[in-house]
Order: sequence, then structure tokens, then C-alpha cells
Amino acid sequence: MMALGKLRKFLPGYIAATLYRFLERDRIVPGLPEGIAFETLDRLCRQQFGHALEQVSHSRLSHWKPAGAFRLFLRTRNRQNWSLIYKDERYSTASIAALEGLTVRPGPPEFSIYQAGSRTLRHYLPQVYLSQEIVPQQHYRYLLEDIRFTHRRAAYADDLVAAGAELSALHAALRDGLPSAARRLLLRFDTHYAHSLLEYARYHLEQYIHLTQNRLAAQVLGVWPRLVRHYQPETFLRPELLQPVHGDYNRSNIHLPLRADNPLKVVDWEWAGVGLPHADYVSLLKEADAATEARVLALLYAADPRLTPGDHRRLYAWCRLQRGLLDSAFLARQQQHAPQHRQNWFQGYIQASLRDIFEAFFHLTGEQT
Repeated sequence: MMALGKLRKFLPGYIAATLYRFLERDRIVPGLPEGIAFETLDRLCRQQFGHALEQVSHSRLSHWKPAGAFRLFLRTRNRQNWSLIYKDERYSTASIAALEGLTVRPGPPEFSIYQAGSRTLRHYLPQVYLSQEIVPQQHYRYLLEDIRFTHRRAAYADDLVAAGAELSALHAALRDGLPSAARRLLLRFDTHYAHSLLEYARYHLEQYIHLTQNRLAAQVLGVWPRLVRHYQPETFLRPELLQPVHGDYNRSNIHLPLRADNPLKVVDWEWAGVGLPHADYVSLLKEADAATEARVLALLYAADPRLTPGDHRRLYAWCRLQRGLLDSAFLARQQQHAPQHRQNWFQGYIQASLRDIFEAFFHLTGEQT
């Protein structure tokens, strides 16, 4: 697959799709995943190529939840190959157990953005061919452009810097490009959410310790009274600083163009909300080295000169603490429902999130690690 990664920028899309299909043939399943009709795809092929759909197969892209994302491989009667991304996302607690107890529910923000984004905001989105709300607030389906032959996921330090350099423009597009009806569907990362998150995190970390005897989680609870004293959402969540954010601006959701004349693309908007912009920098810089973190934070400081670099750094640390609480508790709860072969994946991310809690806590308190 590395050879394709190097070659795809030079290949026409339909040739690259054929080559990818050949290399991925062991993982491809004939037919369609649940929820998408052959007739729907046939109409789309006729609109795009003027030819009927002849054959469909698919591969699964997400593995940690029952529904998720799929890559569809389409072949028309004139042998035109095409691929799309099909998302069948369910946000009930029956589908994602870790949502129980959270005061925000992901899902509706992505639907609102794909439905109502302005031209400026669509600049950052894959093309949307289908956007459906199956069950209000809980179940959504999308057909999206497959951008893997025109873009690549952010992976390297310079990629993170490039994505950081684009964040202020992305935030402006969100702020200015959503009508009021769409903005009402964004999550609210406010003081109510912040306080409820403490209860959510403590409960699920206690349960995780009981099941696993995890030492790092136990150490987090050991400093819990001091953590709560320094958490103080009312101090950090200043109303004039709150704005629409992506909510999960991590490297797997950021796709950099293979050609300079194409824009950066951002996917998975299910956690989009109104909060501190620093939260998106936290997601971007998770597990980044110190030098890369410093380069990206310098961009943050320059983007909003209302605050001193020291003030920005404290807000960044607070958002990192909050994100660590959410991720560690959410994944600790979800791990109980994960198949055995995914247990190590969950444990690694939980450990990384617990370390983020400690590093952010020590920055806010000035204590030594």
C-alpha cells in the first residue's frame, strides 16, 4: 500500500480506484452494507457518468462500533470504477454505551453542517451526495466523496503545523458559514457540560479501576480534590472566547491535499460545538512532540492577539485536561463492550489520555510531574 500512497498523486482517479480495489481485494466484501439501496447508487452513477450501475462491493473502515463507515466500490456498465464513503452512524446508548451520562450527544452537528454549510465552509468538506436523518438526534446516513486519491491524512510534524495554520480560517468559516438553525444543533461545551463531565469521568474511572486495577487511573483519582479545585470552568469559559469548533480535530480527521491547488479537507463533524478554540488545538496536538506543539501554539497566539501567550497556554492546558477526562472515561466505558481483539487499542488510548490529564494538571498547578 505504500507504493500506492506514493503513486496516487500522479494517477487519474479512476485508475487509482482500480489499483486500490486490486490491492484491497482480500478485505472487500461483495454487495452492499445495510441501509443503502442499489437503486440509490444506480441513480447517482447515472447522474455522474450517464451509465447504469452494474456491480457493488464494500470494505469496512470503522471497527469499534456496530455501525460506522464503509468504502463502496462501484462499477458501471461501461466499466467505469468509482468509490464513495458511506456512513451509517447511530448515536443511541444502545449503539454507543459510553454516551450514557453525557450531557451532549454527538451526531446532529454533522448533519447540520453537511446540510447547511455555506460555500466557504463547503471548501473544507468532501462533496456530499446524500445526507439523511433516519431517527432524529440518533441515526444518520451519508454518501460522501472518497478523497483518498486527492488527499492524505495528516501524519507528520509539518502536517500538523499546516493543519494548525488553517485552524483560524476554519473557525471563521464555521462562525460565519452556518445559519442560525444549524448553529442551534451544535453541541454546547459550556459550564454545565464542564461540571457534568467531572461526575461522568470520576464514575467511569472508578469503574475502570475496579475492573483493571489501572495504576495511572488510580493516581488521577488520588489527586482528584486538587484537580477539581483547579478545574474551575467559570474561570476559563469566558463568553467572549467561545465560538464554533470542530470538536475532534485530530490527525485522522484532517486530510491534506496532494496538489497545492486543492484545499485541506476535514471529516467527522459529529462532535462540532460551541466552545474554546483551544480545544481543537488540543485534539490536533495529541501525542505531538514538544517542538511541534510549540510551532502550532505560536500560530494560535498570533491568531488571537487579545490574549497573552501565557493566557493562551493556560486555556490550552485546561482544554487538554478536559479532553483527557472525556477521552479516558469515554473509552474506559466503551472498552467493556469492545471485542477482545480491540482491547489493547482501547487500553493504549486510555493510557495516553490519562497522561494528558496529569501533564495538563501539573501545568495548571505549577507542580512538578
